[in-house]
Amino acid sequence: MSLIIDPSKELEAALKMQARAEGLDTPEYARRLLERALGIDESSAQSNDLHSQTGPDKAQSFERWAAGHPKRPPLPDSAFQRENMIRDAE
Repeated sequence: MSLIIDPSKELEAALKMQARAEGLDTPEYARRLLERALGIDESSAQSNDLHSQTGPDKAQSFERWAAGHPKRPPLPDSAFQRENMIRDAE
C-alpha cells in the first residue's frame, strides 16, 4: 500500500532531522512512527513469540529491535572507571 501525505514544511523538516538522527531514511522513520502510534510495532509483536523462535530467529528479532533505537555514540572508557561510577561516602 502506498500512502501520500502532504506535510507542512516544518513537519517535513522535523521528520527528516529525526530520521537522520536515528540513521533511517524518512519514509522508514515515518512508517515506524505510525506503527508505534497505532500500537502495531513489529518488534513488540515478534517479541511475544520469542519462546518458539530458534537461535538465529531470536538474533534477527534482536537486530530489528536494536535498529529501532536511536544511534548513540559509545561511552568513553572513563565512564567505566570505579571512581566515576561510585562516590564513596565522606
